[in-house]
Amino acid sequence: PRTRFFSLLYPLEINLSPGTTQEFEVFFRPTRSEPYLDTIYFKMQEGADSGGFHVPVRAFIPTLQASVVPGLDMGLLPINVETAQSIFIHNTGEVPCPYEWKVPPPFTFTPDSGTIDVGSSHEIVCTIKPTSAEVFVGNA
Repeated sequence: PRTRFFSLLYPLEINLSPGTTQEFEVFFRPTRSEPYLDTIYFKMQEGADSGGFHVPVRAFIPTLQASVVPGLDMGLLPINVETAQSIFIHNTGEVPCPYEWKVPPPFTFTPDSGTIDVGSSHEIVCTIKPTSAEVFVGNA
């Protein structure tokens, strides 16, 4: 590795036959919470024209990412009748995803808060009970 953040125990000469493998440890010693990128160069043989190849080594910061539908249209609704639709929040990140909904009346979201495990989803029930004949628009 070119940087001091990634290292090997010592330079090691390995002779591999076709179809064989060799494992070795790469040590990572970060100094800050940020992504790191480097390469390890593998030289094929000794000599000026021997050639070689680089293998990337990377360390990324776990990210919080979630996906949810960008909008929800409840359509035309009767007055004083409760109507519900479900949406799903998907945790597509690498860490648990906390959420909290704040919506204006006459909308309600159930549950209005929680935490989604990595790779999981939560169903959110969106409910509206209009009390007058008008267009309701809300941002959550």
